Amino acid sequence: MLATIQDALRRWRQTRALHRNDLPEAVRAYLATPLPAASSHWRDARYLALDFETTGLDPQHDAIIQAGVVAVECGRVRLDSAWHTLVRPPAGQPVKLDAIRVHGLLPEQVAKAPELPDVLLELLPRLAGHLLLVHVGAVDLPFLDRALRRCYGWGLESPALDTAALALAIDERRRLIDSFHAERQPRRLPALARAYSIPVAREHDALADAITTAQLFLAQAQALEAFGIRTVGGLRRVSA
Repeated sequence: MLATIQDALRRWRQTRALHRNDLPEAVRAYLATPLPAASSHWRDARYLALDFETTGLDPQHDAIIQAGVVAVECGRVRLDSAWHTLVRPPAGQPVKLDAIRVHGLLPEQVAKAPELPDVLLELLPRLAGHLLLVHVGAVDLPFLDRALRRCYGWGLESPALDTAALALAIDERRRLIDSFHAERQPRRLPALARAYSIPVAREHDALADAITTAQLFLAQAQALEAFGIRTVGGLRRVSA
């Protein structure tokens, strides 16, 4: 029910936005492309796993400096859809030393990269018609939402499934079956992936983390199927 209300509000906001004359064609196409219905089986939906690396953790004062995405379609990771880019941060938003220690991206590496508006015009066609997949959405989604608001005057409209939240949902259901033996899954992406025997490439690389997130989602969706959660709406509900 909640997903249905959210979808109706999203369509209303998108219809209002499409009446504007100042939107680039890529933005119009993104807004006009329907998303998978909540009643769809999860395997029939299309998803886009996304990850960002940033200059820091505050979306109000920090900037995206690397983006990576990969699509999931028909229950498979589409490696031929993989895309990544560096992003030039705005003047006055340097890459912080603490962030460099995490992802290893140096200021000179991003100094000549495409600027954020150009990157969004590459990202939005890939996102059109797809549900977002993220790991710990509270980190990445506010950056994307703020970027869209700054460039186009409206926020993120795509529903997102959070693999960290799905891990919690699986834990809760396993404990209902066997409260004594059920073990709490790790929450960090590499450790959680390894718990499902998913190989982990370089950590804190946007594309590598997006691919890991996509593979993890498929394992989690299959696990949740055993608990009767088979639809897009069901996954959105337990991920909220």
